[in-house]
Amino acid sequence: MASYECIEIIGNISAVSNSTEIGSGAPYARVGVGVSIMESGVVSTRWYSVILRGSAYDPKDLEKYTKGRMVLVKGKPRFRVKAAKGDQTEPSIDFAIFPTEPIRLLT
Repeated sequence: MASYECIEIIGNISAVSNSTEIGSGAPYARVGVGVSIMESGVVSTRWYSVILRGSAYDPKDLEKYTKGRMVLVKGKPRFRVKAAKGDQTEPSIDFAIFPTEPIRLLT
């Protein structure tokens, strides 16, 4: 039996940036999305980088992804642990999502 990994988030857009992949030069966009979470009775924000590339990347769509808009994102999750730097005492985790369907605007 095959397995499948998927994540679904609802959050608010913080920023959108365009770039090109190193090597191939293919364009992509990064949409920052913040999600409120509660851990140990404390509400905080978990930040996700939603990576739009290939067929998911359409420069015309980026105009509607503005700061503060609420979105629904479904896709494949990727996590990367980064070593502590400077005055950090613990490592941090980068959360990324590669959408498997178009981002849906909720507001």
